[in-house]
Amino acid sequence: FNRAFRLVKGGAELVGMHKNRWWLT
Repeated sequence: FNRAFRLVKGGAELVGMHKNRWWLT
């Protein structure tokens, strides 16, 4: 469970980073 949770959290952070990049520039 912990590993899956970390994977999902990492994926969500990655998507958020990508979304933040285009409106930040």
